[in-house]
Amino acid sequence: MRIILRQIKRFFDFLLGDLSDQIFWKYIHLLRKDWKDGYLDNDCLKQGHRDFLIDLITRNENIIKILELGCGDGINLRKIAKINPSFELVGVDINKFAIETGKSKIKNQNFGIELIIGNFKNLNKFKDNQFDIVFSDAALMYVDDKNIIRVLKEAFRISKAKLIICEQHTDKSSFYNDKWIHNYKKNLETFVDAKMVETHDIKNSNRTGDWAEFGKIIEVKKYN
Repeated sequence: MRIILRQIKRFFDFLLGDLSDQIFWKYIHLLRKDWKDGYLDNDCLKQGHRDFLIDLITRNENIIKILELGCGDGINLRKIAKINPSFELVGVDINKFAIETGKSKIKNQNFGIELIIGNFKNLNKFKDNQFDIVFSDAALMYVDDKNIIRVLKEAFRISKAKLIICEQHTDKSSFYNDKWIHNYKKNLETFVDAKMVETHDIKNSNRTGDWAEFGKIIEVKKYN
């Protein structure tokens, strides 16, 4: 079944670009019975990159407001809240069932987490520098080469201190392989100084395949 869905998705990717991914993730709960596996389940927490990613986010001083793009059920945000409950955390995800699941998990917990149903390809609702840190974790790989610079610009616009992305990066031209592997440094340097961009290998990750080859965490630090 997954093979058939992948073939169908590739066909629509060719026709529609990243609009097909937008539709897929919005309605994945209707397309796959096991849609929660690897998306909302606890195995997500076992992915070794998360500790390094969250450390990069929480180590910063004077951080109050944090936004995650493509947050799923807020699994990263809950982990951040456990480190520091005083953070104001916001997550945006296109799948309403993921958001509803996340809301049920924080209902009786004293976390400052707000989960919003929405498409992170459109961040117009947010003001300049509204969040201290904006981050993504394996979400921008579903934005195609025609839209990625615009999305990065918008994420950078609403971040005050840093933009942090955990994605699959190539030093060559961006290419598509069931998801987009972008040259983030090249794309970011179309609108920020190269000195503001720092690339990290993913530490302590147990990921394999494309993630082992291309996985990076990229920080874009704004000048004070």
